[in-house]
Amino acid sequence: MPCRPGPCALLVAALLAGCWGSDGKVGELVAVFTQQAAVDGQTAGGGAPLEPGATLGTDATGSARFRIFAPVLDCHLLSASTVEVKPGGGEAFELRAGEVVCDQRGGSPAAIRIGGTTTELADAAVAIEYRDDRATTKSLRGDVSFGPEGGNEAVTVEAGKQATSAEGGAPAPPRAFDYDQLPPAQREAALDLDPDILASSGHSPTTGTGPAPTSTTTTPTPTPATAGDRTVTSQVRIRPPPAP
Repeated sequence: MPCRPGPCALLVAALLAGCWGSDGKVGELVAVFTQQAAVDGQTAGGGAPLEPGATLGTDATGSARFRIFAPVLDCHLLSASTVEVKPGGGEAFELRAGEVVCDQRGGSPAAIRIGGTTTELADAAVAIEYRDDRATTKSLRGDVSFGPEGGNEAVTVEAGKQATSAEGGAPAPPRAFDYDQLPPAQREAALDLDPDILASSGHSPTTGTGPAPTSTTTTPTPTPATAGDRTVTSQVRIRPPPAP
């Protein structure tokens, strides 16, 4: 599904270890694909902080941009997807379900946990999927490492190739994929992060299907929301940790 706003899009940001605050944030929402976001007096949009343990998710029509500060990692979370920011162990985030496209430009390598596997990238871009205990890493730019947690049996996935691991096992040998056959949502997310993200592999970013990407950083205005309010196209929910 293309990465553009849809009716009743829902963006859920659940903080497992308390409410958002300015201290200790390790990332932020860059853009929510909507005009406004408000639930129970809490608003979130471009610039909202992400602290360690924050869980960011989208419904079947929502999508969002987010950034991890150290190492710098710019990502686009696609629809029906969930990530946990800085889950511990040194990873930038964990993809719990769905798809995410990320671009990393220089600096220290970034690690992304996917089920029982890890993708490491430095000055590279990837499209990652995790569904039904199967993790797939596609390298859109640069070489990335992909394999079971701990580094054993990892493979190098070169630009224009993908590798898949089932249930955290050793990945199958990388194989080439066709840039023109990228799912429209992944294509749009990649071009939204960087219009030239695919050019390094000799692929023209103007070819293929799907409308041009759109990305607008919004500053939400608090608006009361009710269950029957169909004018609210996206919502952000902040949840305190469960009571003992």
